[in-house]
Amino acid sequence: MSNSLLSLSKKTSFKGIYKKETKRGTAFIARFTVNKKTKAQIIGYENDGMSEYDAYKRRLELISSHELAAAAERYSESELYIPKLFLQFIAFREALLASKTNKNYKSIYNRYIFNDYRGKDIRSVTKNDLQEYINHLLTYRRPATVEKIVSAFRKFYLYLQDNGIYKYNPAATLVMPKYDNKKYFSMPRKDVNKFIKYIFGIENKIYRTIYLMLLQGRRINEVLTLEWGNICFTQKIYHLHYSKTKTRKNQHFHLEEFQIQALKLLREQNLDSRFVFENQKTQKPVTYTSFFKQHKKLRKDLSLPNFNIHSIRHLVGFLMVNSGYSLEITAKILGHANIQSTQRYAVLEMEKARFAYKNISQKYFVS
Repeated sequence: MSNSLLSLSKKTSFKGIYKKETKRGTAFIARFTVNKKTKAQIIGYENDGMSEYDAYKRRLELISSHELAAAAERYSESELYIPKLFLQFIAFREALLASKTNKNYKSIYNRYIFNDYRGKDIRSVTKNDLQEYINHLLTYRRPATVEKIVSAFRKFYLYLQDNGIYKYNPAATLVMPKYDNKKYFSMPRKDVNKFIKYIFGIENKIYRTIYLMLLQGRRINEVLTLEWGNICFTQKIYHLHYSKTKTRKNQHFHLEEFQIQALKLLREQNLDSRFVFENQKTQKPVTYTSFFKQHKKLRKDLSLPNFNIHSIRHLVGFLMVNSGYSLEITAKILGHANIQSTQRYAVLEMEKARFAYKNISQKYFVS
């Protein structure tokens, strides 16, 4: 059956995905092997808006669902242990999510699921059990952390339902207390100035240029994985592939002259490198750990113990909003999907607030 379906089809650039002209239009066909049996199946049509990448994601879902269906048949009454099922859930979603999200799921498994649900059969856990567990976590964990665990539980149980492994979903109506999950950021002007002066004075060209790119408001992983092919010096822009961004969208940003000059100096230093910030020995990007050592030194030298690497991104947003630019423009610069994420920077500097209050108090309160 699979051979006849694949006849006259053409391979795409994505593994296991083929295109074939049919009466309904261009069809995407997924070819995959489960339990040593090769299968082929039409999974969508181009005129319905499906792209090659969408087809590839659907193929991964199909493989997982077929494997899980086969596994569900083999499960005995003693094998429905939560840690084992949660690992399968992580594997199922891994190819579909950003690396940071996958890392969060693995962290939840290692810190909570493995330790707190070891040997626990999923059929023995009720909604009340889960709610009591969440309430207990709230006594010593931040609400934002617990909210991520609740979200993971909900998606975990939905995954079990969708794949016919377990029908009951006790996580669907878990209750979380209301809280303010925004991280407000502000920084005195003198600290901003000494930070800027410090990074321009860093001797190491790679580390200095990493900081200059972080001043674009980029996330550290977006900067470290930047390739020379992403940069167009003539147009003074660079682009980030959707696989590297948190929003999972292609993004384009302009470069300022000081950034262009720093990048050109790096390029002259190594014309054969693929990555902008490449370790010459490994020919791979400079690691986060390596850069963190430099940033740790910066925090110590500037007496800014709480100024982490991601704080540079917050700093850019803070300076944009406090310079009078709209949340929409700031969101565009930071690559936010919506302005809700940007509202945390709408915090006036204390000096501006003091000056404003002085004006109105002299005008209205002091006779």
